[in-house]
Amino acid sequence: MTALITHLAFTLACIFALMFASVQSVRASLSAEEIVRHIQDKAQSVAESENGPTYEYQKRTKLEKMDRAFKETLETKVTISKVTQKRGVLRSHVISIDGDPIADPKTGEGKAQNRKNEAPMVVTGGPNKSPWLNHKIISRFVFELTGEETVAGRKCWVLKFTPKTANLPTGELADRFINRLGGTVVVDQVEFEVARMEVRLLEKVAILGGLLGNLEHLSLILARRRLDDGNWIDNSSSTRLSGRKLMSSINFRASEESFDIKKVSSRPVSDPKI
Repeated sequence: MTALITHLAFTLACIFALMFASVQSVRASLSAEEIVRHIQDKAQSVAESENGPTYEYQKRTKLEKMDRAFKETLETKVTISKVTQKRGVLRSHVISIDGDPIADPKTGEGKAQNRKNEAPMVVTGGPNKSPWLNHKIISRFVFELTGEETVAGRKCWVLKFTPKTANLPTGELADRFINRLGGTVVVDQVEFEVARMEVRLLEKVAILGGLLGNLEHLSLILARRRLDDGNWIDNSSSTRLSGRKLMSSINFRASEESFDIKKVSSRPVSDPKI
């Protein structure tokens, strides 16, 4: 009897191993376009879900005005924001600037600041339930699967993206800016979530033909974090920007970090069959 159980256990183990190897093979056979489509589908499903967990956390932002060589810091501003995240939509407002509290927009608690320092609530996302990483943005780029890497113990794909060379919208300044971006995106192989993204400006962007200024350099590194319940949040970022505004140069460095993350509510997505 013991031998039979041992044999059965070994057989099941082999079956599960073959099943896992088959899944891994399917994952590895996905093209860059298929991976990107899965990313869009996942983001859209999160945006369209009627229920789900709500998180609250704080975000520390350090903004530094730099000299032209990015060696000396000329000015520094540190803000703390309170962020609420639900279904991929973020709502945030500044609660302190350089250690001085800002009055809460709901309760009025805290220290009143000058109008120029009062940051309004910022909302990313929208009532149309469209994720930020949508087809309108993604369709402007060509993606190439360049390899794999491990992030926080999880296997990920590495995709390189570059702008398409034709049929790109150019009517707005934002369009001309987006059309000149490129970089890499690291994607979790199981959940199709972006684990890290590195973006850079590939060529200079002129504002009004260069009369008002130029954006000459931009680089952004965004790292995301998987929470214990499987949801993801933006964990940290670093940005470097330089250019010209009229006759003066602009050189900034910024970093952000999320902390004190709390789940304040959790409701499962309703099953339409129930």
